[in-house]
Amino acid sequence: MFLTRFLINRTRPATQKMLGSPYCLHAAVAGSFPTEEPSHKASIRPLWRLDIEPTGSAWLYIVSQTEPSLVGLDEQIGFPDQPPTWQTRHYDPFLNSLNEGQLWSFRLVANPVRAVRKQPRSSDERGKRLGHTTATQQLAWLIGQAAYPPDSDSEIRKQFPPPVKSKAASNGFAIPIDESDCPRVMVSNRHTHQLSRSVIQRTASPFPQSVSTGFYVSLTPNYSVQP
Repeated sequence: MFLTRFLINRTRPATQKMLGSPYCLHAAVAGSFPTEEPSHKASIRPLWRLDIEPTGSAWLYIVSQTEPSLVGLDEQIGFPDQPPTWQTRHYDPFLNSLNEGQLWSFRLVANPVRAVRKQPRSSDERGKRLGHTTATQQLAWLIGQAAYPPDSDSEIRKQFPPPVKSKAASNGFAIPIDESDCPRVMVSNRHTHQLSRSVIQRTASPFPQSVSTGFYVSLTPNYSVQP
C-alpha cells in the first residue's frame, strides 16, 4: 500500500473545475494508475481525500495498492514547471503498527448512500443508490445504532436496525462514548453535488455513470482498534 500527498495549484484554470466536482477529480485520480483487468478493479481502486487548509492550501491525499503516476494531474492542477511536488510513501509500516486497544483520531470524507430495491432483498435486482441526507442518517451510516436513541423515529430504525453491523465494526474499529453517552464523532461540511449526465460523460471516467447526486460529509471521530 502507498500513501501519496499532492499539492494543488489553486491558480490553474482546471483547478476550480476539479475542486468543484468530486466526480471530475475522481476520474483524474483513477487516470493516474495503469489500466488493470476488470476482475482486479475492485481490489485496486484507490481512496482519495481533498483537504483545504485554513491558509488556503489544497492537498490531495491518495491511498492505493500501487504507486500512482501524477504527471498528468500535475500538468492540469499542479506545478509542472517545478520539480515534482508530490510525495509517495509506503503505507504498510503504519498499518502494521495498529494494535488492538489503541485510540486514534481521524477525518473521513464520505458519500453515505444506501441501496433501495423495488423487489425483495433476496432478488438479484441492483438497488438504486440514494444519499443519506440528515446528519443522524449520515452518522448512523458509520456507527449504526449508536447514532440514535432507542426512541428515535421508526424510519431511521428501519434503515439502521440494531442487528446490522456498522461500517465502523465491519472495518475493525469502534467509536468511544463520552460521559454523556454520546459518540465522540462530529459531522461537518455537509453539502450536495448535482451532476448532469453531460458533465459525467465529458469526464470519460472508467467508472459507472449512474451517480447524479452526491451527499458529501466530513466525519471526525476518535476510535479504538478492535480485533
